[in-house]
Amino acid sequence: MMKMPRYISLILLFLFTYNTGIYGSISKNMITDEDSLECAKRAYLYKSFLDMGNYPDALNAWRWVYEECPELYLSVYQDGARIFKHLITGEKDENVKDRLVDTLIMIYDKRIEYFGDHEKYPECYILGIKGKDLLLYKDDPESIRQAYECLKKSVDCRKDKTDVAILDPFVRAAIKMNEKGNISDEELLIDYFLAIEILDNKQSKPGVKEKELSRIRMSREIIERSLKNSSLVKNKKLLPALELLISRSAGNIILLNNIVILLNKLEETDNNTYFKALEIIQKEKPSAISAHSLAVMSIKKGDHKKAVKYYKQAIDFQKDNNEKAKYYLEMASIYFQYYKNYSKAREYALKAAAIRTNWGDPYIFIGRIYAASSQECGKEVFEQQAVYWVAVDKFEKAKTIDPSVAGKADELINSHVKHFPLKQDIFFNPEVEEGDPYTVGCWINEKTTARGRPE
Repeated sequence: MMKMPRYISLILLFLFTYNTGIYGSISKNMITDEDSLECAKRAYLYKSFLDMGNYPDALNAWRWVYEECPELYLSVYQDGARIFKHLITGEKDENVKDRLVDTLIMIYDKRIEYFGDHEKYPECYILGIKGKDLLLYKDDPESIRQAYECLKKSVDCRKDKTDVAILDPFVRAAIKMNEKGNISDEELLIDYFLAIEILDNKQSKPGVKEKELSRIRMSREIIERSLKNSSLVKNKKLLPALELLISRSAGNIILLNNIVILLNKLEETDNNTYFKALEIIQKEKPSAISAHSLAVMSIKKGDHKKAVKYYKQAIDFQKDNNEKAKYYLEMASIYFQYYKNYSKAREYALKAAAIRTNWGDPYIFIGRIYAASSQECGKEVFEQQAVYWVAVDKFEKAKTIDPSVAGKADELINSHVKHFPLKQDIFFNPEVEEGDPYTVGCWINEKTTARGRPE
């Protein structure tokens, strides 16, 4: 039997490797074609040059395979893109570089022609990398338009399968198209939020490795920064565009949540757009966080009745007692500051204290509202001054249970004891002596100990 030449053996091994590996997709007719060995030999040659970093010789051998064996295997196109990107990076002459970029784009188009139905890397995938490279290497209006169309078709088609590296250029292309007047503000935002949603879905996928999570976080930061620096935001056109988007997407809770997140990051929360998005979210998918945000915004808008409503919702949905206590105390402030309803204010402050037992702020708050109501508690000066006894009692209790507020409590004590009755006033009062128990009346109705003002 005639011994097979060594190079033929290598070529057949090469063909087998590519036919069964990642490079796959050899044309089924190619193996029996009379030119198949020549194609494989030339491919083996350019691959060898490429592995050595010899791009000029690799290019010459690769070009023959690209032109004569277009159906050989997928890696011809992957390697061609690699070669031309290397040449583009090193080229100084802009005219030559422009022609190299045109060739790179032709490689992507031919890849779609012969391998557009590839199972792992179909046409939608190829359009993504084509659009990314168009945006990277060209900045004329027509190239930007083509880049955007390729990227949008790719992202719309692949959705959560879209590679993270495609999403940033997709949003940047949309921003450029918007700034040229080729797409509306609303269309830009739809593209932006689509990219953000895809990143969120990727991040929440079980088993995502830290390296991929890092890529996702970095991509999101870049995309958010791109929008922040866009003319849409800088020219104050964001809120009207979001209003329109909200009106047409009222039931899309994912979108509304992302709108809220965006406005928070841009520190654009004191507006009706933010409030409207939160109200819809709270109605469709209520939560403590959105209810609390609505309560705070309602106070700023002067709608204290609505603020109380949302505080009550926030309290109902909040599971964390520390946060719930904070909500109770904030609601107590509304009743004190805006309604002058001291008893209601104390009621909610005590609820805060009951569920967060080592927190001194509720007692400091109660002490302050006691002092604030002194003029309303009794007709006599002595009775009004006696209110400061119970106020100081609360400050004392606050620092006893919560050392972190001791400094603040001591300041309040020192300023409020100056309003105690004078010792001689207690001496000449037939109904009370210093150290006696004393009940402060009016709405407070609380027992304390009589003591004179320090000398």
